[in-house]
Amino acid sequence: VGAPTRCGLVPRHLVRDVRLSSDDLPIAIHDGTTSITSAAGALSRTTMWSLKSFSKLGGGGGSETRRYVSSVFNLDLSFITPRIIAMGYPTDYTNPIADYCMFFNKKFKHRYCIYNLSGKRYRDTKFHGSVCNHPIKEKDVCPFRRIKPLCDSMVSWLDKDEKNVLAIHGKNGRGRTGMIVSCLICQLNKWFTANRAMRYFAAQRSKNMSGVTTPSQRLYVCYYERYLSDADSIPDSRPLKFHSLFMSPVPHGVTDREVFFTLTLLDDSRQKGGAATTPRELDSRECRSTCERCEDFLCITLFSQNVDHDVRVDVFSKGMFKSRLYSFCFNTRFLPEAGKDGFVVLQLSKKDIDLACKDTKHRQFDSDFHVRVKLKELITSTS
Repeated sequence: VGAPTRCGLVPRHLVRDVRLSSDDLPIAIHDGTTSITSAAGALSRTTMWSLKSFSKLGGGGGSETRRYVSSVFNLDLSFITPRIIAMGYPTDYTNPIADYCMFFNKKFKHRYCIYNLSGKRYRDTKFHGSVCNHPIKEKDVCPFRRIKPLCDSMVSWLDKDEKNVLAIHGKNGRGRTGMIVSCLICQLNKWFTANRAMRYFAAQRSKNMSGVTTPSQRLYVCYYERYLSDADSIPDSRPLKFHSLFMSPVPHGVTDREVFFTLTLLDDSRQKGGAATTPRELDSRECRSTCERCEDFLCITLFSQNVDHDVRVDVFSKGMFKSRLYSFCFNTRFLPEAGKDGFVVLQLSKKDIDLACKDTKHRQFDSDFHVRVKLKELITSTS
């Protein structure tokens, strides 16, 4: 979109103490130009330089959210850029909706648009109809096919007028909000990789770098970066047959319990009028399956279940009560090619698995805990 190509030598895996020199910034910025395109002007020279110091990647401790504080306002609201705002969910208590209304109407008048990702509606009449509802389940991913249209609508709004701003929120303005804002930043400025965008969001949103910490949400930002850079290599659809779920070592405390999982197909094609339909959920206990377990591993094999696009896997244990052990999401379009045996293998380490990654003291999951999913390429018959 006229944005400069990526430049600079800051490795994406460096999280601690990243300091940028002028050579790490796009030419259009460190030459003194304040904007890349009219929409990418949301990433100005000033806000780019706030990337200069990172102490640690978020994930522990309190959020220490950066708030907007003035003589009139004290709001759970952070300027990620001068034209992109992340904020908490407006309520009648901790985040008074009346204060948000006063802030936006006084500061921006009719030049703002609020994107509500929470799935919960609120009294938006005082915002003069400037609220767009795009529900995403809490701590879940946005179905991939919705990300591009959502980001395109935001870019279109920013392009309409250089004074337009947009505000995005879910519940606390970090997880779902950070996922979408990071995708938007990658689209506005090609210099930003997925990890750079998420670190930048974390630095702007909180004092302790607590941003997008759910592994599945981080994965989908990486998916979107890959899509932006090479969309032609990604198939529109890739149906696969789910074969097996392997985990090792077995989580502590579940050796004598029943372990099963559910597959949720986040097919968003039936969504109408901004209200998401209930996704299809399949229980491994209700399908033709076998479970093999020993001290070191557990493997559940399914015999006939096709999946496509966005898939969510939730693993449970059931003793006296049912409890969720961990979960993860993936999109079949971005999985690696099948091996010689016809199987597509997705392997996740502990840090890449929702809930399990939070067990930093290894009380339930060992440090070398990992999950391996095997899927089978569907053989299409040709006539």
